[in-house]
Amino acid sequence: MGRPPLPEGEARGVVFTVRMSEAERDTLVDAARRAGEPVTKWAREILVTVARASGEANGTK
Repeated sequence: MGRPPLPEGEARGVVFTVRMSEAERDTLVDAARRAGEPVTKWAREILVTVARASGEANGTK
């Protein structure tokens, strides 16, 4: 038995694949571990935060 379904609009169904070296992956895993987060959650939050900040810095959204 798995976890209960997420509420409407909270489920994530899109997969974003990134190729990286084993050392790069290890760096991300270590950072996520230090933050106490699963690596996928940590990476998603960092990517979205940086992308939004980049858009604001360039005057776009």
